[in-house]
Amino acid sequence: MTSENSDRKPHSLAPAIYRFLAGAAVAAFTIFIPVSFYAHPLTPLQFALAFLLVIFWGLLSSLLGEKFIEALTKALTSSGF
Repeated sequence: MTSENSDRKPHSLAPAIYRFLAGAAVAAFTIFIPVSFYAHPLTPLQFALAFLLVIFWGLLSSLLGEKFIEALTKALTSSGF
C-alpha cells in the first residue's frame, strides 16, 4: 500500500537561481568596496580568489536559502560596510 500524493507541484529552479544571484551579488559588492580603494590592479591570483568567493557565497546562499543571506547581510551591517 503506497500513498500517492497527486497534489505535488513540480520543483522549480527559479528560487534557487535567484538565491544564488543574491548571494553572488552580496559577495561581489563586498569584494568591490575594498578593491575600489586599492590603487593597483588585481593580480590573477587575487582575481581567481575573488571569483571563487563569489561562487562559494552564491552556492551557500542557494543551498541554505534566505537564512544565509540574512546572516551575511547582518554581519556586513555590523562590521561597518
